[in-house]
Amino acid sequence: MSAEGASGIERFMFGVERAEDVDTWLNDQTQRHLSRSIDQILFRAGRVDAVYGLRLSDGEPVVVKVHRPPAAMSRLRAVADCQRHLVEAGYPCAGPLWGPARWGTHVVSVESLLTCGGPADTEPAAIRAAMATSLAEQVQILRQVDVADRLAPPPAWTVYRHGPWPAPHDVLFDFTRPMPAGWEWVDELAGKAAATLNTLHHDERLLAGHADWHHGNVGFGDGRIAAVYDLDLFADNEPVIAGMAAAGYAKTTTAGPRPEEVTAFLASYDHAHPGSFDLREQRQALAAATWAIRTTRVVR
Repeated sequence: MSAEGASGIERFMFGVERAEDVDTWLNDQTQRHLSRSIDQILFRAGRVDAVYGLRLSDGEPVVVKVHRPPAAMSRLRAVADCQRHLVEAGYPCAGPLWGPARWGTHVVSVESLLTCGGPADTEPAAIRAAMATSLAEQVQILRQVDVADRLAPPPAWTVYRHGPWPAPHDVLFDFTRPMPAGWEWVDELAGKAAATLNTLHHDERLLAGHADWHHGNVGFGDGRIAAVYDLDLFADNEPVIAGMAAAGYAKTTTAGPRPEEVTAFLASYDHAHPGSFDLREQRQALAAATWAIRTTRVVR
């Protein structure tokens, strides 16, 4: 058991100050629901949900996600359905093993644990192309799964339909306060991007894609994406999915990608997916990238 203090997400989720209290809860619940105890806690992580990598007593490695309330069961089941479909198609993401269901008062999902290296010395352009190609493959596979109406509510940073600031996922954020002097342009830019997206949105069948597509949520191998983590899906027009990803794929700092990196990602995505974005779709993708660059840095 850990002798360290509980993380911020653990204090919020479990109302405890010591990590070992969470460990005790996890062990009790794995024995009750998975019929196995915990041999080792491999990692603990998470900002929106509390996430744990565990080696169970029979040696199986798993990931346990304790979802932040209120957790929408229909959305979590839709994500699990997508995971199964992706795994069956040979896409490198974790497969669901159990849930979503309740462990006491918490909603929990258990999935397989994928381990894979980082990009190492891979050139940034190659990383960008690999990430764009992998996302395009993911979206095309998920065309076969009709889950768009079940992927609600979407992650806060993807919600642009009501203006520049969506409802945050954390009570620490308060977007009702006026923007500090000199920063009003952030509201203006996000508002223009949202208006453009709302104008260009079309009602053809919405597709599903990863809402948080960045370096930390993928693993590399042989120059390709070999593992995809944290499948936090949302549904929208495909150019919006690509544009949101273009804004965040290089997110290793709060700065985000440069404009030329955004356009290069979109070019790689356009090359990888069937057909090609027309002018309207290109405008959608760029508006989505603008929205995401200025909004997600605060909301996430």
